[in-house]
Amino acid sequence: MAGAIDAGLNAYGAVHFSARTLNWLHASWGLGTTMGPLIVTGVLTSGNVWRWSYVIVGGTQLLLALTFFFTRQRWVDGVKASEAHTPPVPAARTRDTLRRPVVWLGMLTCFLYGGVEVATAQWSYSLLTLGRAVPETTAGLYVSLYWGA
Repeated sequence: MAGAIDAGLNAYGAVHFSARTLNWLHASWGLGTTMGPLIVTGVLTSGNVWRWSYVIVGGTQLLLALTFFFTRQRWVDGVKASEAHTPPVPAARTRDTLRRPVVWLGMLTCFLYGGVEVATAQWSYSLLTLGRAVPETTAGLYVSLYWGA
């Protein structure tokens, strides 16, 4: 589900907003991936059960969704000024795009990079705490630093 939301928001932003605004969207994602492990680490360090971290993150996402809902009129008016008077460019056909070897190389590179990145992030906390006996707070900090980098 999150992948569909991410792809949809990226597509909407690419059509309706400037590259600067889209970069802010991506920076926000990076901030969220960095803060997530820190929130879980803080919850565990305070002696609470891990479920509270889900309450905190879920509550934050709910506030974000409400913010989007109450500011939805602004989103409609956000069409890029530089493209407001330019004629539309016809879209390339999917079949023509997939005939290009560089497209397949790009997709392969994206899938490999994404797979390595996510696998490393998903397993690093468990590896550090269970396999290397690193304290939970230190492992949580390392995972946050990984995402922050």
